[in-house]
Amino acid sequence: MCSSAAVNKSAPPPKINQAAKAEPADDEESNAPVEKVLSCIMSAVHVAKVDDILQHRENLMQVLLVSFAPGFQWIVKMAAYSLVKELCSRFDSILNENSGHPSQHDSITSLIQELFVSLSPKVVESIATVKIGQVHIAASECLVEIGKLACRVSALQWADVGYKEELLHLYEVEKNQEAKSHLKKFMAMFQ
Repeated sequence: MCSSAAVNKSAPPPKINQAAKAEPADDEESNAPVEKVLSCIMSAVHVAKVDDILQHRENLMQVLLVSFAPGFQWIVKMAAYSLVKELCSRFDSILNENSGHPSQHDSITSLIQELFVSLSPKVVESIATVKIGQVHIAASECLVEIGKLACRVSALQWADVGYKEELLHLYEVEKNQEAKSHLKKFMAMFQ
C-alpha cells in the first residue's frame, strides 16, 4: 500500500498552524498534494489484500486523523471522506463474504470500531467548520458508512456517541437537505 505515503509514527499530527503552512513556497521542494496522496492510498485500499490493510492499520489511521486537521483545505477533507468510504466498502464486502480467519474478522471489527470512535467526531467537526454544501454531503455520507459498519459489528447506543449534542445542533442548522437527510439517517442508527 503506497508505502511512500506512510506517515512517520513517531511524529505527532501537525498542529493547526503547521497544517496551514503545509504548502511550501518553493515548487522544487513541493511534494505531492495531500489530496493526491489520499487518492493513492484509496486506490491501494481498493486493490489491497485484507491482511495488507490490517498490517498498515496504524499508518492508515494516522494519515486519516492528520487529514482532518483544521488547517487543511476542504479538498483534502473530501479526499479523506472518499478514503473512509472506500475502507468501509471493503470491510462491508469482506464481512458479507464471511470468509477469512476469525482473527482477521476480529482485527476488522477492531478497526471499524476505531474508525467510529476516532474519525466520526472529526467528521462531525469538519461539518461544523467547513461551510461548503458539497463537504457537508460527503461528510454526512461518510458518517452513515462508518455508522452502518459500527452498528453491524457492535451494539452501539445513542449514549455511545460522545458528540451527540453537536450532531443534533448541526442537524438543526443544516441547510443542505441531502446532508440533513444523511445526518438524520446516522442519528437514527443509534436510537
